[in-house]
Amino acid sequence: MPLTELILTENVPGLGAEADLVKVRRGYARNYLLPRKMAHEVTPAALRQLNALKQKRAEREARELNDAQELARRIGKARFVFTLETGETGKAFGSVTAQDIVNRLKNEVGAEIDRHKIVLERPIKDTGEHEVAIKLHHDVTAQLVFQVKSAAEPKADATTATAPEQPDKKQRRIFSRKKNSQNKKRNRWQLHRPHGQERSLVKREMALAEVRRREAAKKLFPFRQQVLRRMFTERRRIA
Repeated sequence: MPLTELILTENVPGLGAEADLVKVRRGYARNYLLPRKMAHEVTPAALRQLNALKQKRAEREARELNDAQELARRIGKARFVFTLETGETGKAFGSVTAQDIVNRLKNEVGAEIDRHKIVLERPIKDTGEHEVAIKLHHDVTAQLVFQVKSAAEPKADATTATAPEQPDKKQRRIFSRKKNSQNKKRNRWQLHRPHGQERSLVKREMALAEVRRREAAKKLFPFRQQVLRRMFTERRRIA
């Protein structure tokens, strides 16, 4: 592809800054950079403006550096608290993501930051204090400190503050519940289990039932023999 050489007059991310000599495709220069006055063609008149462009670049970079340093101070003073829903075991159902941090910074600090500038390897799911780095400038990195709390923690703190002896009562209540449940299981097992004379009565009834079954089988035995004999004689007559 044919290339053309241009002098940038504006900061173009991924390409260069003011006063930089760059080579780009002719279509990109003709359709984008030149119509927006972001670059000039390399001419003697444009080369004489290099010093002015360098001065413009230095002023812009100094202004961006000051803005980043001021924003870093504001972020360093901010203290956020994120609340997560957690289960009884302390496992969090949600997490704090880079987008959550961006939204809080926009609402409370008034700064719009690209979420890719927040150095966060993975979403935060642990409660406690956390510190996250935010790359505002290639020379400025802000440190954001925030707390992650469980939604159940305030309730627990309120109950402990009003009743300090509550944990002992709770332990006693749990122990009494376990004891009552064990007694219920034992009573249920005892109700279905025969004891003493009841056990001997059960064995006697089982023995009588076995005797009756055998006597009934003996009474039916002759009748079964007669039926079998008739069936055998009828088959012989038919044959």
